[in-house]
Amino acid sequence: MVTGRKTQGKTAIFTHILLRFRRAIIGASLCFFSIGAIAEPATTEKPSGPAIWRLADDDTEIFLFGTVHVLPPDLRWQTDHMIEAFQSSDIIYFETSHLDQDAVGYFEFFRAGQAPPGEGVLDVLSDEQKRILSEVLEQLGLTLDSLKGQRPWYAALILGFQALEQQGQVAEYGVETWLEGKIRDDQTVRSLEGGLEVPDALSAMSMEAQIAMLMDGLEEVVSDEADILTDLDQTFEYSLKVWQKGRPEKLFDSDMEDMRTTTPEIYAAMFTDRNRKWTTQLHEVMTTETGRIFVAVGAAHLTGPESVVHMLEAEGWTVERY
Repeated sequence: MVTGRKTQGKTAIFTHILLRFRRAIIGASLCFFSIGAIAEPATTEKPSGPAIWRLADDDTEIFLFGTVHVLPPDLRWQTDHMIEAFQSSDIIYFETSHLDQDAVGYFEFFRAGQAPPGEGVLDVLSDEQKRILSEVLEQLGLTLDSLKGQRPWYAALILGFQALEQQGQVAEYGVETWLEGKIRDDQTVRSLEGGLEVPDALSAMSMEAQIAMLMDGLEEVVSDEADILTDLDQTFEYSLKVWQKGRPEKLFDSDMEDMRTTTPEIYAAMFTDRNRKWTTQLHEVMTTETGRIFVAVGAAHLTGPESVVHMLEAEGWTVERY
């Protein structure tokens, strides 16, 4: 856990992107929704604000704030009680922060995604999978050759990033970027994990799981002649609505539950294993440190049966909505 000061640029963007995406394009949103989950009717109800949890003992207080890592530039998500909790905290935790002196940069990220000989996207996909992927890439202005030599999981992240960027949602407008810009000199910044932990975990998955991560949902899009960017825009809009309303239970519905049961290897790498490590760290913080601590992690990590919230409760902590 290393502290540092703010440095902006592409390094921060790619570090964010590396940690944030699971599914590429269809079904992809920062809160991992499927297209089938968009049935909730529109409402004019004022958002109650993204969810925050609190746990405390006699001398330590931790706030858990669920974030969305990429956002449209004009979205107002900040609430007074979130800002108060953030500004009054002595220590700020992120998943991985570019404020750390040893933050992973673009080239480390790029190298982690390069496949050994014979294990690149074009080597491991069937002809039919290549055909489907090629049709999807065409909608994004890319070609199969642009993925040559990449690990399938890396290609999935790049596709998701490309699709969201074309819709105007990028990391410069995400929650973490906003929070990092408000860090004071007297606040300590820490990372819950190193910048290469996630790519290492994804690279360790079986090839079948990596291919599933890349291809999931793409066949349905091609067969239905759907427009990927339109579907993604609808999915992301629903995700933001639920997040802004502070409805964490909705963040687990449909797509995340399906991922948990049908692709448990991906779910474990992206959620369960990381949540378990973070819970151990936060338990140690609660028992060995004092003061106020603000923890900002993706909202999907704070919902569902393997969430950080549930794991902390299993450790004996009382975790309540703040």
